[in-house]
Amino acid sequence: MKHVEEASLAASDEVVQALNKAINRLSAANRDVIVLRYLEGRPMAEVAAMLPTNENTIRQRLFRAVEKLRKHLRPGGLAVTAAGLVLASVWYRGELKAQLAERETEMVKQQARAAQQVADAAVTQAEVEQGRSALLHGEPDALAHLTEATRRGDHAPGTLFMLARAQQPAAAELARFASLAGRMWWAAFSPDGTQIVTTDDRGAQVWDGRTYQRRYALSHGHEVYEARYSRDGSKLVTVAQDAVRVWDAATGALVRELIAPRNGGKSSDYYVLALSPDDRLVAASDAKGSSVQLWDLETGVAVAQLHTEAADVPRIAFSPDGRWLATGTWLGRGVKVWDLRARKLDREFPELQTAKAEFSPDGRWLATGSHPVQLREVGSWSVKWRFDSLDSNSPWIPVAFSPKSDLLAVIVRDRDIAFLEVATGRVLASLESPDRPSLVRLRFTPDGTKLVALQKDCGLQVWDLRRLRAELAFMKLDWDLPAYPR
Repeated sequence: MKHVEEASLAASDEVVQALNKAINRLSAANRDVIVLRYLEGRPMAEVAAMLPTNENTIRQRLFRAVEKLRKHLRPGGLAVTAAGLVLASVWYRGELKAQLAERETEMVKQQARAAQQVADAAVTQAEVEQGRSALLHGEPDALAHLTEATRRGDHAPGTLFMLARAQQPAAAELARFASLAGRMWWAAFSPDGTQIVTTDDRGAQVWDGRTYQRRYALSHGHEVYEARYSRDGSKLVTVAQDAVRVWDAATGALVRELIAPRNGGKSSDYYVLALSPDDRLVAASDAKGSSVQLWDLETGVAVAQLHTEAADVPRIAFSPDGRWLATGTWLGRGVKVWDLRARKLDREFPELQTAKAEFSPDGRWLATGSHPVQLREVGSWSVKWRFDSLDSNSPWIPVAFSPKSDLLAVIVRDRDIAFLEVATGRVLASLESPDRPSLVRLRFTPDGTKLVALQKDCGLQVWDLRRLRAELAFMKLDWDLPAYPR
């Protein structure tokens, strides 16, 4: 017995391999009784019940099956006795169970990993979908969702493109200018785009429009509220507390000062400024908006005074043909439109107690920045459409027409920008400001490819609209307007 066991154990690996092959060569009936009785170790009665038959039949099948196994094993040179076969079978059964247990454990692990992968994929896809939706609707959480999706391993081209688009506000900012002192009040491009003028609490600065380096500073000693270039770009006009000044735009040399006494002989506290499109007239008003003074730009001679009777902080806008002058107001008596040919008031909109007024470059429209923003037809002054400024805390809404008069930029939610189609009033696109401070001014560059936004904290944002539209076109979301010139 000891010899048989030692021989069986010594040849156990070989016997197991041969046994596995031999069992597979048995008929189904013989293979079943071998597997159930020896490999699975079931009692004789249980094997008989499972097949089903009686125990005597099972014993006969086992005898025949063992004999056939011996015949199958004998050509290989293996002398396996019945006891050795049983011993090898028992050993094989233990190995099989161990393998099955190991496979079951690995299968459970694989199933757990697969379930986790499915859950992770679902979460990642949810982040992508939320990011896509937020991006299309101009919501501020688009960047957070798409960043999380890429962190979780989604590096698909579409996801990476949307992430880049969500990062556009920060990426499209080309320059930021500092004030000489205190607050930044104004910013404007020269007609040819080669200069940018900014104003602040102590003066004005002129910057190179391509390199964004400062060219020169214009000292005033007072707040400079606005600055505007003449149509040919040769002159720069600034409005400060004590005077309106005309400068040589190329050199920064002072050309002349424009001052008109108020009632009682007191000097005016100038606050707002406008130039007629033909550069013939300069208009300025004090902070109270009691009147608008008009000068001849070339001679500096005062030519007219319009009594607006408005309240604090008016706004002045000339129509492109120079016929109309519109004054806005802050908590005053409404927007007024003056006929400069007749030097008299033509139309008044008293319901707009706080509003800015701006004419479109083609002269067809007057936009009033109030709640809501309104677009009126010049001449008839009828309202074409209205736009809700979206929960803005400011009583008036800064607006700006594009040079082609096809877009109106409007500040929404105090710090973001919406582009409205002038023909319909529908929103074509929106920009999310990269900073928290409110926006107080908007201006397009002369070619319409950039938009400058002035922040309340003195910062200045420059937006590249050509790049923005290129990315929108890639997503098949471009504006339904002609492309920008190259």
